Amino acid sequence: MLSAPLHRLRLSRDPYCPWCRTTSEAMEHFLLQCPHFHSQHTVLRSWLSTLTITTLDLPSWRPQASTPPGNLLSFALLVPS
Repeated sequence: MLSAPLHRLRLSRDPYCPWCRTTSEAMEHFLLQCPHFHSQHTVLRSWLSTLTITTLDLPSWRPQASTPPGNLLSFALLVPS
């Protein structure tokens, strides 16, 4: 689990990314920004573009029937964990 949510639950000492140590480790940082995962981000962006997911921001998204995911958060919410 990511450090920022764990920290809010008082289950982690701090909210920072274990690799950067300067940025809060939230979903957007982990999935899109952390330099430690640059090669994985490149693969993810390529794969998402083949699925016609065009925006990589993480706005609020409410699923609607028959609406394909249009952004990364939509996709993340639909992928089983």
